Amino acid sequence: MSPSQINLAERPFRNTRPVSRVTILLWVVGIALLGLNASRYWDYYSGTSDESLERLETVRLGITQETQKSRDLEARLAQLDLETQNLEVAFLNQMIAERAFSWSQLFDDLGQVQPRDVRLQRLTPRVTIHSGAGDAASDRVAIDIDGTARTDDAVLEFLDALFEHPSFHSPNLTRDVRRPQGVLFAMQVTYLPGAGE
Repeated sequence: MSPSQINLAERPFRNTRPVSRVTILLWVVGIALLGLNASRYWDYYSGTSDESLERLETVRLGITQETQKSRDLEARLAQLDLETQNLEVAFLNQMIAERAFSWSQLFDDLGQVQPRDVRLQRLTPRVTIHSGAGDAASDRVAIDIDGTARTDDAVLEFLDALFEHPSFHSPNLTRDVRRPQGVLFAMQVTYLPGAGE
């Protein structure tokens, strides 16, 4: 055996101080982390649980209020009589359309087609046919015309002139009665305001 391999000590020497120090240090760090974790756990279940309950109660109260508002709005909607209101709106729209009807335009257009031997006694526009397009040419008005003429030819001339004019559509002679003083007639025609311009 060589002299470098001979160990004369009773026990072999081992330097365990660095390992012991690291072990103690790790134990201290582990205990500190365990304490921190325990304090966080305690804070979470003691301090923030009250805040969480308050927030949860606030959210529940908000849901209850919104549900009540929704019920109130549904009750108000149920109280509205939409059919009656729709009828009222349709009636008011009809009245507005009748008020907006241009009599001067109608008289100008009739003046272009009325023969000399024809006298109009009554014009009755029924502003009920509305296309909704918004321009005047798309609005249609049914008109009942009562009048007198000296001869049958004057009535036919008036009817032909209505057919030819672009503002009048589908004239229909509904009645003609011959009298000694002339011919009484009635007709219906669809009027398109502004179509002749």
